[in-house]
Amino acid sequence: MRHIWFSLVLAVCASCGSGGSAGPDGGGGGGGGGSPTETKSGTLTIESTRYTVASTQVEQGYATGTFYRIPPMTGPGGGGCTSHTYGACDVQTCTFSGTGNDAGTSIMYTDAGTMTIMGVQVNNGTMTLTPGAYGYDTVSGSVALFDGGETLHFAAPGNPNGAPALNAQLVAPSSVQVTAPQFDQGHVTASASQDLAVAWTGSSATSVTAQLAAGSGTTSAIAHCTFAGTAGGGVVPSAAIAAIAAVGGTSSIMIMTESRTTLTPDGWSITFSAQSYGILPTGLAAGTLDIQ
Repeated sequence: MRHIWFSLVLAVCASCGSGGSAGPDGGGGGGGGGSPTETKSGTLTIESTRYTVASTQVEQGYATGTFYRIPPMTGPGGGGCTSHTYGACDVQTCTFSGTGNDAGTSIMYTDAGTMTIMGVQVNNGTMTLTPGAYGYDTVSGSVALFDGGETLHFAAPGNPNGAPALNAQLVAPSSVQVTAPQFDQGHVTASASQDLAVAWTGSSATSVTAQLAAGSGTTSAIAHCTFAGTAGGGVVPSAAIAAIAAVGGTSSIMIMTESRTTLTPDGWSITFSAQSYGILPTGLAAGTLDIQ
């Protein structure tokens, strides 16, 4: 369930303008005394990783999607999202406060109709996602869905009462071996006053992403730090770590290769992401971020 929460945070903030809440067609709004506006967001994520631990080969893969609408917020504060850039990191913070304009309804989950994903290594190259409670039901298993380099094609017919028809393509990423930061039994220690180094061996044609996230009460934040896959390393600035720490609650970190694109049909902001986790000698480069 954790990856769904990551996607939800990312989807909310992907539709927000810098310094304000989402605009009427997915753009920025809320500043300069403008009227409250609706947020219409979605994410579609497919992940695949094949790795070896103690001479045992392990495979995993999943695909999931979260699509929702948030009505205009009224009252003091009103809620919304802000975005700040620190070096290679885009940090987006979302706060939900005030009262919805429909007497209490906050998030309405929806979908774009049955989602078809082509180019995968299962079911003769095609898999489907069925609309569910939060957008799409997650499909997962102990099998890799891609190795890297494949063209993945996403298509959905649209939902008259939800999101519009969608059509997107991504080049699947391949995994890299992560050598920094140090994961100690699933924990990474970081400081809000010191940059965090990220390093890997191997080369990816797509980007390498360090994703930091936290959530507490009505506030959530995600730092999406993107580095060239051929660079071999990068830095998460201390300012980005401090922004995550300011939210409170439990923080997390994962290092992954990623290919992504965002579509904005009919006022929606919909992000498609193909991911492969970074690999450690002990498993996957994902765990708890302990910020000092």
